Amino acid sequence: MNLIAIVCIILSSHFQSLNNALNAGLSTSVAQSQGKTFKVQSLPFDLNGLRLQYQYTVKEDINSANPKEMVLVLDKKLVDLKRNVVVLDFPIEQEDLNPTINLSDINKVKYSHIDFDDVNFDGYKDIREECKLCSGSLGNVEEIYLFNRDNKKFVRWQSVMGINVELDEKSRTVQCYTKGAGDGQFEYQEIKFIDHGIQLYEKRVNSIFLNEKKHTYRITYKKYAGKKLVAHKARIVTRKEIYDPWDVIAEITK
Repeated sequence: MNLIAIVCIILSSHFQSLNNALNAGLSTSVAQSQGKTFKVQSLPFDLNGLRLQYQYTVKEDINSANPKEMVLVLDKKLVDLKRNVVVLDFPIEQEDLNPTINLSDINKVKYSHIDFDDVNFDGYKDIREECKLCSGSLGNVEEIYLFNRDNKKFVRWQSVMGINVELDEKSRTVQCYTKGAGDGQFEYQEIKFIDHGIQLYEKRVNSIFLNEKKHTYRITYKKYAGKKLVAHKARIVTRKEIYDPWDVIAEITK
């Protein structure tokens, strides 16, 4: 082997070592810029006959004044510790939109059954998860997860509006309501349950702005029994009339 070949081999080895060192340094720098990722969990608690625990994967927020206290939630699960089964895998919003939270708000937090509601009045507690990014001018927006007695897991309730949710235990109804920013538009939903969480009916009323000059609104009312439409009304309302949304809802749903 001639001298040139030997020098090429030495230089090649040197540059490879230098490249590896640079890559390692870059990886360390990127990891540091991204913040440390680690796991935390709530204290175990009993609910619906299960031994549950919230488990999180979080990342330090390096943009915070105290990154060890403020974190981004990357993963959130509710786990049945007895069966070692995930009973609810929460959807996580995009990381760049997800607001930071205080680590003390989730780590080793103590829960009990009084922190949860029986949304569908079947005798089992359900999960109400606030969507902080969604809430605003519309009101308080949340996702509701109903407890499934058969597989002992929580399932997202897709048919509920989930805005400004109110529970009426006496009438066994769930009501949701939202309105536009002072423009007279609104949407209302009422769902009634009977024994064992069986849904009896769903009512929906919405108001759509029709004409700016005449200040008219189209009010539509629909009532469903299961998936079957059993009632349907529509009428035009003007601003000249007494236009209180709750009065309109009461009148059209009679």
